[in-house]
Amino acid sequence: MADRDHDVPNTPQTVFRLGSVTKQFTAMAILQLQQMGKLNVQDPICQYIQDCPATWQPITIHQLLTHTSGIPELTALPTFPDFKKRPATPAETIDQFRELPLDFTPGEEWSYSNSGYIVLGAIVEAASGEPYCDFIENHITQPLQMANTGCDSHLSVTANRAQGYADSDTVADDIDMSIPFSAGGLMSTVEDLFRWDQALYTTELLPQSLLDKLFMPMAPIPASNGVEEAYGYGWVIGEQFNQPRIWHRGSIEGFLSEIDRYPERHDSIIVLSNREDVDLPDVASEIARMVFGDQP
Repeated sequence: MADRDHDVPNTPQTVFRLGSVTKQFTAMAILQLQQMGKLNVQDPICQYIQDCPATWQPITIHQLLTHTSGIPELTALPTFPDFKKRPATPAETIDQFRELPLDFTPGEEWSYSNSGYIVLGAIVEAASGEPYCDFIENHITQPLQMANTGCDSHLSVTANRAQGYADSDTVADDIDMSIPFSAGGLMSTVEDLFRWDQALYTTELLPQSLLDKLFMPMAPIPASNGVEEAYGYGWVIGEQFNQPRIWHRGSIEGFLSEIDRYPERHDSIIVLSNREDVDLPDVASEIARMVFGDQP
């Protein structure tokens, strides 16, 4: 159910919060700005960030994109449970971790960082002169006719939005959607995400040379359960069912998301949930098993 109190079912047109599936749109925006000549992924981030801390001077845009910057994780801070419930500008959110020591020397380790992708959103704004949400709309969602995708504040659709739940009985905790910003603030539908998936096989948004960079294994991810994968720009690069897989998951209060792309076959599996207690990777994997057969 999209809304249990009003007996509204989920449909392919239901709008869900995406959480970290947002990151692939932020990465696309950065490469579009590179194509426009407004930045380069090897630029130091301090070219675009006001009052940039001295410890950030060595960090490049590339390192933000690949989670190798060492900037501490916003969501792990003890202040985050209270901070997330109030609106904040990107600068105010960045202030939460701006002066903290880095977790490691930039480029030497990999650690998933929502903070880094929030800084990327600020870079999009600085380099483009447009608010992040406007840039995503003007350069990605409008060209692809993704009318039900965008920032919470930009979507006119209200009737089709899913309510987020912690479990079968409990409405999810609050979060102001200004907080996840370019790391997790977008909303979409399975239909719109399929339009996005299909567009990534074309050069409508980027020339092929830059498009390929999104899906290059840039930074090895520490192996989990023996699975070796790498991070590209906003995507995880790996393999499943003996097929190359490009994928990402998202998690935000009340919502889970996953998009799995199998580029050799042009197959895609997109799963959105408005319950936090669903085993979404298992759902996506079982669907993949139906597509590819009972393979290891």
